[in-house]
Amino acid sequence: KRKNELTFLNGIDVYYYRSDLLRDYKADSIIDFKDYENNGNWYLFLDEAHKGETGSSHIQDYISIISRNGFLFNFSATFTDEIDYITTLYNFNLEKFVTSGYGKNIFIPPSSFKFTTTEDELDSREKNLQVMKSLLSLTLIKKSKTDGYYHNPLMVVLVNSINTETSDLLMFFTEIEKIAIGKTDDSLFTEAKEELYEDLKRGGYIFSCNDFDNNSTHFRRDNILNISKKDVLQYIFNAKTTGKIELIGGEANKEIALKLTTSDKPFGLIKIGDADKFKKEKLGSNYISYKAVMNRRFFRGINHKDSSFNILFGSRSFYEGWDSNRPNVMNFINIGGREAKKFVLQAL
Repeated sequence: KRKNELTFLNGIDVYYYRSDLLRDYKADSIIDFKDYENNGNWYLFLDEAHKGETGSSHIQDYISIISRNGFLFNFSATFTDEIDYITTLYNFNLEKFVTSGYGKNIFIPPSSFKFTTTEDELDSREKNLQVMKSLLSLTLIKKSKTDGYYHNPLMVVLVNSINTETSDLLMFFTEIEKIAIGKTDDSLFTEAKEELYEDLKRGGYIFSCNDFDNNSTHFRRDNILNISKKDVLQYIFNAKTTGKIELIGGEANKEIALKLTTSDKPFGLIKIGDADKFKKEKLGSNYISYKAVMNRRFFRGINHKDSSFNILFGSRSFYEGWDSNRPNVMNFINIGGREAKKFVLQAL
């Protein structure tokens, strides 16, 4: 109808809709692409165009059909299919972004997590060692932070499973708890520092600015060896001494803040889809738990430069659609499968 009304005095109508609601049938909010096919004469702009597997995604087919005689402009941070590479007009992906002087230098350590679901003593020690290395990485960055830094360093933990029998989130939480209450022996602490030192010494920068120096005055890898357990408590847990973890409820069924009994400020935030279930079934009644004053929503203020949160736990809700300049350490726990490549790049 609008097309028939157009004259030279009219502007151009722009319509928008969620591409994931395109189908070949009608229902509530779902629209049938055939009703808007328009002989394929659409100029179409598609955001987050990486979604769906080329060759098997019906939605990608519908989009191609309705723009076949017009023009389809896709954009995404994580194109991985050959057709997308071939038809790329301008490349400003993660590598180009970082090497152009934006963002942060990205380092992947040579040694990686081995977060298996077994519970033997050797495997438990390996988990504790890897989590300690992550905390040491963040401690090194926070301790090296000087006045004038544009952000407040943060560690992000992205897990694959939450409320399953072998919950990745619970496994990571358990290791954090061991460190918080002081169950990490001196030999493991020393080993973690030495392993991290060797990781940085061997290198692993995949993207970095041309003028970046691994041993710059702001970030000397030698300083790892001088970090103490007290440093970890201060810079990660906001505490001077070890203590038990307390749970603070934030946004209903979405947030659990973590605080040590020996501190007055929370250090960690669990932001997930079913927080009540995780709290009840995985954490149980072993923790002091209370509600934040005035039903506070912690996540809303996590990007603030004065935020006390040093660790953010989450799952797939963080791998796109949330922007922050804070993360310096990112852990991907058992992230695998066909979407892993897109997941990691989107998260970064």
